[in-house]
Amino acid sequence: MHIDCEKIIFTEEQLKARTTEIACEVDKLYAGKRPLVVGILKGSIIFYADFIRHLTVPVELDFMVVSSYGVVGEAEYKKGFGQGRQGQGRNYR
Repeated sequence: MHIDCEKIIFTEEQLKARTTEIACEVDKLYAGKRPLVVGILKGSIIFYADFIRHLTVPVELDFMVVSSYGVVGEAEYKKGFGQGRQGQGRNYR
């Protein structure tokens, strides 16, 4: 166990299995479509990479930056898509 971890909640094998399950669900839901898969920087990058490797539907990829400002807990955020798509004309789930 890593010295900074008090307790392991999910094993690596459990995380891999669930990531594969979620990708299979997305494949079924978006069969015949081309979904835009948006990762939230910086925390999602490892999951995002593992997830998109398991997808079989063609996808477009992008990232979004979300930064909080001010006192923690305030509902004011700076949001922005990466260069390009900006999610226009897309259905969100």
